[in-house]
Order: sequence, then structure tokens, then C-alpha cells
Amino acid sequence: MDNIANLDPVRFALAATELTRWLRTTDWDAAAARVRGWDDATWRQAPRVLYLHTLTPWIVPILAQQPALAAALPEWLHQHLATLHAWGQERSRLQQDELAAILRSAERAGIAVLPLKGAVTAQTLYASPDQRQMADLDLLAHPDDWPGLSAGLHSLGYVEREQNWKNRTFTRPGWSQKVPWTWHPDNARLVDINLEAQEGMEWLAVDFTEALWRGARPGVLLGVNTLLPDLVTHFIYSLAHAAAHIIQGPPRLIWLQDTAYLARQVQATGLWSDAQAWLDRLDARLTAPALTMAAELFPDCVPAADLARLVGRLSPLLQAWLATQREPAPLSDFATWRPVRERLRWCNTNGERLRLAWYEGFPHRWRLADHYPTLAASRWWFLAYGPYAVAGLRELARLLRTRFGEAS
Repeated sequence: MDNIANLDPVRFALAATELTRWLRTTDWDAAAARVRGWDDATWRQAPRVLYLHTLTPWIVPILAQQPALAAALPEWLHQHLATLHAWGQERSRLQQDELAAILRSAERAGIAVLPLKGAVTAQTLYASPDQRQMADLDLLAHPDDWPGLSAGLHSLGYVEREQNWKNRTFTRPGWSQKVPWTWHPDNARLVDINLEAQEGMEWLAVDFTEALWRGARPGVLLGVNTLLPDLVTHFIYSLAHAAAHIIQGPPRLIWLQDTAYLARQVQATGLWSDAQAWLDRLDARLTAPALTMAAELFPDCVPAADLARLVGRLSPLLQAWLATQREPAPLSDFATWRPVRERLRWCNTNGERLRLAWYEGFPHRWRLADHYPTLAASRWWFLAYGPYAVAGLRELARLLRTRFGEAS
């Protein structure tokens, strides 16, 4: 679509902050007054915000109920929202059908699979599944079941796109980005088969694989008998998943939504003491940031006293930084990546700082697979360090040219 403008970080941040503020505002006249003065260049950042942070299912009903606010938006954006909303609903329907088919195939083969993240939360936490839009379906499987599960996916028409030690990604033949920067139904609808459930960074991570399998319980999802993750473990696992991305760069709204909704359900079912036991046991760097940011956007999702104690376990440097991530939690473009100097604030010891520096130059094989999937999946995977180093040097040269160009 021709509505996506090139990234303007300042205008993108303004649009992202305003649109996410609508999730909790009550003064709609003030909201309309704020956006009435936007120029077209700022409005042109809105489609990028809507896509990256999956805001369309929330913004459409708000505008339907707030005519004064709706009148402040340009007509082309209304048309864009209507198209995105229809596409998102159709995409959600297709993914539900695909997930049900995969679960039925696994059930017939006697293979245990455990749906995770949006594959579960879209059906169990949201009023409508399309409110939890997804790029892919995440399933956890035992390594020994891989051959049978792979055969089942192939029988459903999937082909393996890439693999690493942690997961295998499947797609349909002929997949392409039909309409970039949108949740078009025919855009990437991937299936991620996870063999490990490790979250965090190389120097700060937790392996949830055993805990997720241990807590899994028989249930029904989309009318199919399958295993479902226990609520508390899934909540903590999702927290650590969000933390890994917060360490690397600004969070995505959907991760904070899942965090808030899972936290509310844990409390509603009387299981907060079990969650608190997990929070007490884990490093607060993997839990406090996402909970704090989620609480800013979705108030009362976590007991205030418990959150304060959790934040108090962070280093003074992280506490000071987290205090700047409020009202509402800042969101940005996915291309934004925290430089090493900012990620160093997450390190508590010199040993962690050395490990962070080491992994910047020599990342794990599964990190290499993000950039060079075919090479990383081969027996010659270590050769990927060559192009990785070249790309790093080119990026350094680009940054130096930019810096000296600005100075001159």
C-alpha cells in the first residue's frame, strides 16, 4: 500500500505515543485536540505504528464510538484502517483453521505438542482472536517427535523454511510478502516448531522447556484435544520473552498486552502466590521491565506493592532507566536496536559485560541463523562468522561516516 512513509523517528514516536494513549484515555476531547494539529507527515507514520504494534483492532472500535476523534483523522487513514481491519480478521480466521489442522494431525499421530504465546492467548485472553494478531504460530515439541511432526506438516502442505538448534520454521510453498507493512492474510503465516523454550540473552537466560512440559495439562483448543500450558508458567515464560526484546530494543505492544492479560488472569484464578514464587526465584531483569511497562498501559494488571518490590531488586542504574519508560511505555520501530553501550546497563558484573562483548562478536549459532539460516543450519555453520563480521564492519563504517558527516 502507498500509505507507508519512510521512518521518521520523531514523528513515529509521537504517533505511537498518542495511539497507545487511547487504550486508557477517558478525555476524548483532549485526544481529538492533540491530533487535530498534526501535519500530513506525522499522519503518514500512523500506518507503520498500526502494523508494527497491531493497534488496528483496538483503534477501529474506539473511532466508531468517538465521532469527534474520528473527524480529526484524514479520510485516507479511515480507508486504510477499514482495509487493515478486514485483512486482520481474515488472517486470524486462516490461522485458526491452520492451527486446528496441525493439532488434529498431531493428535492422530499421538504426538504431544504444546501451543505457546499467541497460539494460546489469542483464543483464551482476548474478546476476539483477531485482537491478538500474529506473524506465526508457536508450538513446543519434543525432539524425539520431530520426524513424525515434520511428516504431518508436510502432509498439510507445509515446507521447511529454515532451522536452528532452537526451532524449525515452516511455511507454504510460494510464500511472499503480498502487501508489505500490513497484516495481509496472504503475508507470512509461518509455523514455528520450538524444540527448546529458552528466553533471554546469551548472558542472561532461563530455559523453560522442562517447566512448560511439566505443567502442561490436557485441554481443548479450537475444538481439538491437545496439551495446554499451565497459566503461571506461561505467564512467566512470556515475561522473559518480552524482557529479551526490551534488552535488545523497545518493546512491541502485543508483548505488553499479553503480559497484562496473563497477569490479570493469574490474579483472577487465585494463582498470584504461585507466580510470586517464580518472580522471587528469577533474576528481576527478566521480569520487572515488562511488568512495569505493561502496568503503565494496562493499570491494575499487577499488585502495586509486589511490582515495587520487584523493581527494587534491580540495580540503581536500571531503576533510573525504567523510571523514564513511563506514561505510556515508549514504543518504536523494530529497526531500532539498542547499541552495546545501552545494553551494558543490563549487566551487573564484569563477567556479564565480557560475555555481552564476546557474543556481540561471536554470537550463538541460533543468532547467526537469524541472518544466515541456510549456512547456520549446515555442518559448516561456523563459516557464517565471516559474513557476520563483514556486515558488522560495514555497519561500523556507516556509523563513522554518519558521525563525521554530522560533525563537519
